[in-house]
Amino acid sequence: MKPFITIAFCIVALAATAQQHRFLPKWKVGETKTITYTESEKEYINDELKSDTSSSRTATIKVINDNKDSYSLEYTQENVALTSLMELYDKLGDEVPEFQNMKLIYQVNKTTGKTELKNWKEARDFLLGSYEKMEKILEDKVPDMAPMANLLFMPIKSAYKDKETIEEEMEKNIQFLTLPFQSEFTIGEAITSVDSAANPFNASTMISVSTTVKLDSFDQAGQIAMFSQNIDMDLSQFVNMIKDMMMKMASSMGVEDSLMEKKKQEIDAMDMSMTNSNAITYDDKTTWTKQSIATVEIKGMDPRKGQTRKVVTITALVE
Repeated sequence: MKPFITIAFCIVALAATAQQHRFLPKWKVGETKTITYTESEKEYINDELKSDTSSSRTATIKVINDNKDSYSLEYTQENVALTSLMELYDKLGDEVPEFQNMKLIYQVNKTTGKTELKNWKEARDFLLGSYEKMEKILEDKVPDMAPMANLLFMPIKSAYKDKETIEEEMEKNIQFLTLPFQSEFTIGEAITSVDSAANPFNASTMISVSTTVKLDSFDQAGQIAMFSQNIDMDLSQFVNMIKDMMMKMASSMGVEDSLMEKKKQEIDAMDMSMTNSNAITYDDKTTWTKQSIATVEIKGMDPRKGQTRKVVTITALVE
């Protein structure tokens, strides 16, 4: 009798493991959540820690509309670029009060979790307007630092002119909130997709991106689900473009043949890779994500410095 019980138990266990789960948002108009982001950044050269910094910021998200097929969310966050540039000029925030906070209106499909940025034109005007004004202020107040800001804004300004690019970038703000609604999941089974996306180092160019999402576990009693997401970015074309550009610059400078060969070897040795992972804790009682821990790791080979590695971890707590 015992073998039969054991076999029956295994069959039930396998059936439970193979069970498909579909999560749907059940939000209420007026619900407001505060998201606290804590970011840490560590840089290594040849596995030796060279810098370790951290920062924090908050954002709010509010359900402002509920219709038959979708919810509307109002997401308010501080202007991250402004906060960063205040390290160059600490009174910058006082001079651009109209660009302190940015509001984004998202429409989230109740069945698919697909999002659409409804006020993308306003978001574009806010971003480009703030960049232009901050550039002018920095040129006037801290002219030595202005070129750094110009270099930072140049690729962003050229990319933030069409709806698709802006939506792709702004979707990152709430993607960890909507991921549980975007597929039907079986515990332990990976869902992989391949698409193109804006290059994180040059938003005006596109790269190939492979994304894998998995429901790692679901405690049905406590109604807590754990998801993992891994994103691999193919930077090979971008790296080759940088190498080609550096070779052309070296050639135009009239470098001697002997030095040119050495320079060519140094450039050929350059390499770069980037991975992005996310661990998401989702509460099916409230249908809100409780926590997201996103980790970005960038590895490279610099002929002069050696092996480089940057690890950025962003923890988002939703309360």
